[in-house]
Amino acid sequence: MSDMGLISSLDNQSRPADSVVASYDGAVVDWSRWTREVAALAAYLDRTDKQQWALYCDDSYTFSVGLFGLWSSGRTPVLPPNNTPGTLATLEPHIHGRLGDLAGADACTGYPSRQAGTAAKPFACASAKLILFTSGSTGEAKQIPKSVRQLESELQILASVWQPLNDATTFISTVSHQHIYGLLFKILLPLTTGRAFDARLLQSPSSAARAAARHDAVVWISSPAQLKRLDPRVVGEVPSQLNCIVSSGGLLDKPAADTVSQWTGHPPIEVYGSSESGGVAYRQQHPGAVLTPWQPLPAVAVATTDDDGLLVRSAHADGDNWLAMGDAAELFDNGTFALKGRIDRIVKVEEQ
Repeated sequence: MSDMGLISSLDNQSRPADSVVASYDGAVVDWSRWTREVAALAAYLDRTDKQQWALYCDDSYTFSVGLFGLWSSGRTPVLPPNNTPGTLATLEPHIHGRLGDLAGADACTGYPSRQAGTAAKPFACASAKLILFTSGSTGEAKQIPKSVRQLESELQILASVWQPLNDATTFISTVSHQHIYGLLFKILLPLTTGRAFDARLLQSPSSAARAAARHDAVVWISSPAQLKRLDPRVVGEVPSQLNCIVSSGGLLDKPAADTVSQWTGHPPIEVYGSSESGGVAYRQQHPGAVLTPWQPLPAVAVATTDDDGLLVRSAHADGDNWLAMGDAAELFDNGTFALKGRIDRIVKVEEQ
């Protein structure tokens, strides 16, 4: 595993100029181009007085340029979960500009490179943040600010726990980077560990299998809803390049986990958490196992209330404060826990 290149220390010397950042159906974009485009966007944003920008892109490479360009210029990205008119109307009071695939938005790429002799800026300010939107435990959309420091704390944990993720040459995804899970695993983890990602948002397990076959080694970022619908008879033979599957956004039932394990030979790595908490715990349900408890991530503390409500505490959540997850849990003596259903009135159906 290469040394962790934290977000706030990324600069144009962090990786070899010709190392691959992203790929498009076989074509690649290297580090040299990515750094130029981030710096050019930051220079453009420096000429504006708009502070908070809605950022939405279907393409993960373009999104990554927009994200780091905003951070580099001291601006705050606001990530809408989708680009529907209703969602954008909700965000309008919180934004001053738009970037990417939004009506009336400025482009993330295509700006002239900075002039020779101009001092290069860091690609992310250590005090930077972004703003996510989620329904939360009340069902009402709410802002969730995340600092770069919080994101870095979680990335360090992810990089330390799963060696296969860091050894994978390319990250492919069937989940959106507009949410915290896709953002961390599809874009920030490969960028900060010197890996590459497939820039396309893949639409199905079949498209993920085809994409995996184009790379030397692959980790697939997926979700329970997608894995529950995985039919090996439709998808066909598993590509030998696929060496890891990650699932988050909800619970993966045992039959689905067994199907994926039998098809790929790799029990999916499930990550439990939320937009507010970030990653909390993980597990792998192996065929034949009756109950697989959740293992808290390093540096994540868990506890329960008198009515068995799960509480978590970590540097990438709310610091020293305990955060209620809205789930009931049973804690075991070895530090693991089992989830026992919701304790509020919100029901999550296929990650929504």
